[in-house]
Amino acid sequence: MKTLKILFVLCIMLGFTIPANSQGKQVERPMKGRFYEQTVDATNPAAVKSVFTANVTHMGNVTGIAIADMSKMKKEGNVITNISNYKTKVAANGDVIYSVIDPNIGLGYITLVVEDPVNMTGRMYGRAITVGGTGRFEGCSGYVDVSGTFNLKTGIKEYTVDGWIKY
Repeated sequence: MKTLKILFVLCIMLGFTIPANSQGKQVERPMKGRFYEQTVDATNPAAVKSVFTANVTHMGNVTGIAIADMSKMKKEGNVITNISNYKTKVAANGDVIYSVIDPNIGLGYITLVVEDPVNMTGRMYGRAITVGGTGRFEGCSGYVDVSGTFNLKTGIKEYTVDGWIKY
C-alpha cells in the first residue's frame, strides 16, 4: 500500500513537470493585442528595424523587434503592398512568439493606405502568421488580423491584432 501511494505521488509530480506541448495537447485559443511600434533604423530598405511594446493575451506585456523588407514594395495610387515583416515578441518571462508577413512566399500580407500624402499618414490592415516560439509557445501556430494607423515620417505605427494561436 505504501508503494502504491509513493507511485501515485510520483505520477502526479511527473504530470506537473511535463510541459503541455510535449503531451501533444495543443489548444486553439483567441488572441488579441494592442501594439505601439517605432522605427529605429530605416537606412536599409531591405531591413527597416522597429521596436515595439504591446499587451497581448497569453503573453501580457510584450517587447520586441520587427524587421520590415520594403525593397519589393509596390505602390499603386495611394496603396502600398508587398511588404514583408518579421516580428519577435518577447513576454516578461522570456517566452517568445515569432510571426511573419511575407506575401512573396504566401505568408500573410500588409496593406498601407496613404490618406495624407503630405504627412505620409494613413491606415494599415493585414494578416500576420504565427510560425513558432519558445517556452510554452514552442511549436505554436496561428494568425492575427492587423488593423491600425501609421505615420511614415515619424515611423510610428499603432495597431490592434485579433486572431487565434494554437499552443
